[in-house]
Amino acid sequence: MKLTAQINSDLGLLLPELGTVALIVIAIIFGLITRDRKNHKILFGASLIGIITLNILQLFSLTTLPKVFLFSDHIIISAKMSYVKCLLTFVCILYFIYKELKPSEETATSELHTTVLAQLLGCFLVIQAGSYVTLFLGIELVSITSYIIAYFGNSDKAKISAMKYFLFGAFSSALMVYGISWMYGITGSYFINDFPKTYTTVFDESFQYLALICLYAGLFFKISAIPFHLWTPDVYKGVPNSLLAILSLLPKISGLLALYHIHSQLTLLPIFGTISWYYLFAISIITMLMGNIIALRQVHFKTLFAFSSIAQTGLLLVLIPTQNMDMLLFYLSFYILMNVSLLFIYELFAKGDPDTELSTLSGLGIHHPALGILLLISVTSLIGIPPFIGFIGKVFIINSLFSDSFSLENIKSLTGIVVVFTTLISLVYYLRMPYYLFVKKYEDSDLPRINSKQVSFSAILVLPLIIGFFSFDWLLQWLQCVK
Repeated sequence: MKLTAQINSDLGLLLPELGTVALIVIAIIFGLITRDRKNHKILFGASLIGIITLNILQLFSLTTLPKVFLFSDHIIISAKMSYVKCLLTFVCILYFIYKELKPSEETATSELHTTVLAQLLGCFLVIQAGSYVTLFLGIELVSITSYIIAYFGNSDKAKISAMKYFLFGAFSSALMVYGISWMYGITGSYFINDFPKTYTTVFDESFQYLALICLYAGLFFKISAIPFHLWTPDVYKGVPNSLLAILSLLPKISGLLALYHIHSQLTLLPIFGTISWYYLFAISIITMLMGNIIALRQVHFKTLFAFSSIAQTGLLLVLIPTQNMDMLLFYLSFYILMNVSLLFIYELFAKGDPDTELSTLSGLGIHHPALGILLLISVTSLIGIPPFIGFIGKVFIINSLFSDSFSLENIKSLTGIVVVFTTLISLVYYLRMPYYLFVKKYEDSDLPRINSKQVSFSAILVLPLIIGFFSFDWLLQWLQCVK
């Protein structure tokens, strides 16, 4: 009876997860009942309402929820993680609205809705993992659903890239399991928070290096950090932009939070902490440099977006070793808007075919000035130029390097220089889009058809990037109050 009561009590604190499972079951049943694509708008509306309800449930718990360990410490919930779940569900809300405003995409099926919701559930498990068992289950659920989403592309190339993605993912998962097994041997526990209590110095340092490198490999794969990024350009080119919003955000956000949790425990150990610091800074620097430099050579939007997304991963990785959770959540909150707005507005200009060269934008800013200005604001914020929120984010990231107590002064200075240098590089390739929009002449007689709903949605995505620059204090202060 006590066990049953404990399980019921624990389940009561997992309402968002249970709600997501319920939406998945509804989507599966709906798909079995009807195959008429016209009826899928009902499922679409139900999914959107369900996701918004989940977000409201999480918002109510942000200021009152204490840190709680559930199911024998396998799951950890807190107000901070509830905010992360709000960000994840917000991405799904934007995805469903995106799909509604772009009905030309023919992938709006119950199977796709089920897959997206299952990926959301996997992300919930990853960010709340208290043990390696939960972490691996979450990572695999995110991975499997990502492979399925990649397969939803309409071309043969998309299916080939999905297979490559699967093979790379299987290899990284194997590496991660191998690393977990070593971590269990070294620490004597598969609970992440038990590292400092059960750590033993019996094993040689080389085994500790091996354990950490393999453990992080699986997470680096999910967030597209170099050298685990090889799947990214091919997969991004194969999927529609609305699904690209899911693939480029959900795994990245959850993977970064999992890395943060693991690193925060490893820093309490003498050898592991130092290894983790150097490893994360090295991967961050390499990812920023390689992502931005390779992006300079890209002429197709999808490949440019892929490598710029990789570069942004390197930037976000800086906040892991500096242990600045508030700044990480702050930047992610606006990064979602920057990402989705760029994908959506570009697709409008590209007439529903985003896998085109940037020259497709030539002269369209003159014919659609409002949308052109919104795209300019989006890319300028991604670069980090004032007066947009991306500038505040990059200033805080650089500041976090020198406001922490750890004493790796040389590598901190190098990382700061790389952040500034790669920002200058990104200026070149991002501003090619507004250059084509407003400077080049439009040569095609068929202008893209853009309605007021699409422009309004674009404005809703972009306006917070301006407002946030002038009133960012309230969000940062609020995040500092959430425990």
